[in-house]
Amino acid sequence: ESVLNQLPAIRKSKVIVKRGAAGSQLVACVLVNTPLNQQEVNHALAEMLPAYMVPNHYQVFDEFPLTSTGKVDTKQLRASLNLNESKGKPATATEAQLESIFQKVLECERGSYEAGYIAQGGDSLGLDYLVTLLEDTFGIELPISEVRAQSDIRSLARFIDGYRQGNGRAKVELEYELGVLEQELMLQSKKQIALLTGATGFVGAFLLKEMLETHRKVYCLVRGANEREAWQKLHNAMNKYDLVQQIDWSRLEVVLGDLEDAHLTQGAEWDEMAQEVEQVIHCGAHVNFLAGMEELKNANVKATMALLAWCKVGKPKTFNFISTRGVFTQTHQPYDEYTALEDQLHFKDQGYAASKWLADIITQKARTSGIPINAFRLGRITGESVYGVARFEDFFHRVILGSISINCFPQELVSISLDLTPVDVCAQSIVQLAGESTTGNYHIINPDEITYGQIIQALNERGAAIEWVNYEEWLNRVTLNNSLNPSNTMMPITPLLKNKAWLMKKRAKMKCEETVRHMAELGLSWPGTMSLVAIYQKQFLKKSLTEASVATK
Repeated sequence: ESVLNQLPAIRKSKVIVKRGAAGSQLVACVLVNTPLNQQEVNHALAEMLPAYMVPNHYQVFDEFPLTSTGKVDTKQLRASLNLNESKGKPATATEAQLESIFQKVLECERGSYEAGYIAQGGDSLGLDYLVTLLEDTFGIELPISEVRAQSDIRSLARFIDGYRQGNGRAKVELEYELGVLEQELMLQSKKQIALLTGATGFVGAFLLKEMLETHRKVYCLVRGANEREAWQKLHNAMNKYDLVQQIDWSRLEVVLGDLEDAHLTQGAEWDEMAQEVEQVIHCGAHVNFLAGMEELKNANVKATMALLAWCKVGKPKTFNFISTRGVFTQTHQPYDEYTALEDQLHFKDQGYAASKWLADIITQKARTSGIPINAFRLGRITGESVYGVARFEDFFHRVILGSISINCFPQELVSISLDLTPVDVCAQSIVQLAGESTTGNYHIINPDEITYGQIIQALNERGAAIEWVNYEEWLNRVTLNNSLNPSNTMMPITPLLKNKAWLMKKRAKMKCEETVRHMAELGLSWPGTMSLVAIYQKQFLKKSLTEASVATK
């Protein structure tokens, strides 16, 4: 709204999210100074906003409906929206047929003549279906890039009519070929073809989004009974973190596979990929803090060994291992990027940290075999730095959300320091550092720390009512809440919460000065922690209200 209001044609705006069968769409309700040209407005917005923030629809109002207090009445505004009204009538038989096809694909009452498929809320997954219907209806083969490129139904109708006419076909096909050439040149400028594991996880999803900014193609290893299920899992993960509209699905390939499979990297498909892939980003792992080493060894250690061996097959490959701060256990000193790991003490019953530690050591030693290797050890990964989109199922988020719901927090944890490492900056840093010609170890952690107490104070200042209690009282309230609401956010981590000594234990510290220097050379930096808290607290309070509503029901 702020950016819209800066445009000369717009006097005032109110943007509404409309959800329907075609997915979530942004609708810009506007008061205008001059007649609205949607294409010009969208072009101006594209210079200042990411693509997913550019509205799908515009609706002009004489004045906005107001509440009794003088604010815009969003409910009444939403009720007055008429997104499917088509201006004018079809001028040709082709336009009429296209309107009918758009209605079917977009599941709307009438297609708009002033907007193309994407602008009307269509997504990449439905684009193939649209092209199939168009080809069946008109009896021609249509380039999918042209269907996507046409700005409105009328333009698409003219393109189809020109393609069907013998005298216009040469021009249309030339334009198509030039478009293909332009797209191919763009793809050639992309650096590499890569394999990504763990794309359905939180960090992995953001890595995939960043990789598609710089890579020609990305293969994603996904576990599934079949390819359709794997694609659905990948789509669900991207949708969970609001990334579906931010990636080019046409440059993705799903590879069925399981990190626990002893035959990972074997078979004809892997042999073919080995001749094409130039980079591996290994983010996948079995994350379970209650499991032992033996339970996690196949997925977290043996799969890493298999992928390292595969990097020696076919094209030369850079191997990028996503590790964790948990590989360090000794607390007498902070550890820099090149501290040897062999002296760190791990126990088999703490399987996740132990398995990642062993895999990290194996990765370091594999450098002697000639494989270019980067190791990225991550800090506490939190929500992205713009809107706070987060994975609320991890330990940190569960503790905060649970404490909001029971209105208390233990005094003993108030002074514990935390790093807040936003997932989007983390992913950007990994992808850009992995693309450099030199390799090394990197500590991807925000050095600007904060305490639990500061976070709770910020939440209280925004309306939460969290009081300080002793640890035993806090745990009693957690237990009571579990009995009243077994689906509450604290239930899965309660066994860990009962181990007060584990929570209070001093954690090893990672130095990151060298990594921060490398990031700065690439134009990257960590946002201030208090600015992150200001973003995160809105998400925490919103999520806690949602959970309270579910619990009440």
